Amino acid sequence: MFLRWFNFLALVVSIGLLSLSLVNLIPSSPLRAVVVRSGSMEPTIKVGDVVLILRKNNYLPREVVLYRRGGKFILHRLVSQENGLWQTRGDANPTADLSLVAPSQIIGQSILIIPYLGRLIFLRHYLILLPFIFLLFGLLSYYLLRYVE
Repeated sequence: MFLRWFNFLALVVSIGLLSLSLVNLIPSSPLRAVVVRSGSMEPTIKVGDVVLILRKNNYLPREVVLYRRGGKFILHRLVSQENGLWQTRGDANPTADLSLVAPSQIIGQSILIIPYLGRLIFLRHYLILLPFIFLLFGLLSYYLLRYVE
């Protein structure tokens, strides 16, 4: 009985992980999943967490947003707006960021934090392989559920 519940849970987790990895492969999707690689938002968001980002039109102070600066993606909190530009700051940083962020640089707002999940998918070079890895994990769970016991 325990094995059946374990396999069912593994299958549900596999489907969830597969869905998260597919979100990033659909260019027109308003959702993005990102893995946190910096401790600048701790203790709210930790290194290795996966954050689900939702694109929207308007943002408010205190929201955590993902934005692009140069070739980097940064996840920080909106502090205030000055002349149409946003002042941002990481929760763990003692001061606000030096450069302001234009609304066009903002990709979206953090809507869900999944702790520790990103530690499984930290290697971005293998990100394209994730759907296949999760599918394999799901098939293995199905096999165990169906044929073992």
